[in-house]
Amino acid sequence: MMDVDVTDTRLRSRSGVPCVALLPRHMTSWAELVPLAQSLKSYGRVQPVIILASKKIAGREQELKDKGLDYLDVGEEFLQYTQKFDAEVSSGDAIDGNGLLQDIRLAVKYSFELNSEYVYAKNILAFLDAKVLILPGDRELSPVPAFIKAAKSLGIRSVVAATSIPYLEGVSVPRAGNRQFSVKRKDNAPILNQIMGACTRSQVRDTKHGVMLFSPGWRLLGLAISGMLAPNPWVQGGGKSDFILQHSSSKMELYKSLGCAPEKFVFLGDQTLDPVYRSIEDREPRRAKLLKALELNAEEPIFVMAVPNEAEHDLCTMSEHLSRQRYFWSVLASRTSNVILALHPKSKRSDYAELASEFGFKFSTLQLSEIIGVADVFICSCSTTSYWAMIAGVPVINWDYLDLDMSLFKGLPGVYQVVTPDQFEKLMHELDCKIQIDRVAMELQAKQLANEAMFDGQALKRICVFIDELAKSKGER
Repeated sequence: MMDVDVTDTRLRSRSGVPCVALLPRHMTSWAELVPLAQSLKSYGRVQPVIILASKKIAGREQELKDKGLDYLDVGEEFLQYTQKFDAEVSSGDAIDGNGLLQDIRLAVKYSFELNSEYVYAKNILAFLDAKVLILPGDRELSPVPAFIKAAKSLGIRSVVAATSIPYLEGVSVPRAGNRQFSVKRKDNAPILNQIMGACTRSQVRDTKHGVMLFSPGWRLLGLAISGMLAPNPWVQGGGKSDFILQHSSSKMELYKSLGCAPEKFVFLGDQTLDPVYRSIEDREPRRAKLLKALELNAEEPIFVMAVPNEAEHDLCTMSEHLSRQRYFWSVLASRTSNVILALHPKSKRSDYAELASEFGFKFSTLQLSEIIGVADVFICSCSTTSYWAMIAGVPVINWDYLDLDMSLFKGLPGVYQVVTPDQFEKLMHELDCKIQIDRVAMELQAKQLANEAMFDGQALKRICVFIDELAKSKGER
């Protein structure tokens, strides 16, 4: 077996304690899997080890050391298999689909890269003697497919533990109008896209933004050759994981409607809702502390904003993004300066500091989930964190300036959608009256969401018990 060449490590030796490997791929999943690792460590019956194998989370070893968490940094060695290939793709070789033979060549080369990742991932999991692999999803890009295949070959159960709300709009919007994902001849789709669309119908979806592939044809072919193609990538849990954690009966119905197998569901609650629950439980002291720390006006309502992040998701340039934000932020500032900004895990404070200073808005030092319960109004732009606000009974203003018209925000009490700054300004004048009218319906909605979501602040404890039991039953079915 190939040696595992470790760049950096912090591993405790705990004989007899099963190892649970966690594989964050980007900052969003980092924000969910690290707290889970902390809870598993406190639980004391398993040894959580975070595998650092993605360049998107590089350089975060000190944070894990500060939290006393074990980790294995194999990024430098692992990424040798993908960096050269990624550079070739980024150079434009695969961006437009230069021809069938070139795309096939790229797919074959990609399959070799994936198989190299698989061998190394298998050695990593064997080196750790992992009993459970915890994932951010099972339709992700490198290093996830290789680790899922490696886990299966070793009899290790894999669990998708990063929560999500299943809706096609969020997946289809970034792909809309991009030839890489087109599948129809009339749309000038690459020939390999057309072939893969005909051969792998589960990779094709007819969305309101058009018929499209989940991935470019060359990538689908490479994944298929390597035995790593997700059977249904349009929904988390539609890949080759064994389990997906669930927290809501209505959300499970959405997962099923998109093709996720119900036998994968493990209904334990949502770990990200635990801090939301606590923010409601101690709302008044937490609110008073925030008001004092951020020097906010205690006589005015608090607006909490999940700062939009279209630029971070490559939907526009940062310059375009900040220009759009200035329009909307100026309307908000004309009403109040009692605004707390919560950044997305992918966002950098430095990108928004000048704008925040211009309007007197304050950055939160706590996570959004820790302060959502103290808000009087929550502002976002088509963010699934609106669910946190709704379950907390907090009114939501959704800035839909990209005119996505997402079903997630339609027909719900206390959820107000605007497209233009003028519409936002009009809403701000009517907001108090609208909230007063919707107050009872919002409270009923919050109770209903709480009842169906096991909203009690204990989700992490239940998840720890489940993972412990899974680790002890490795190999059993």
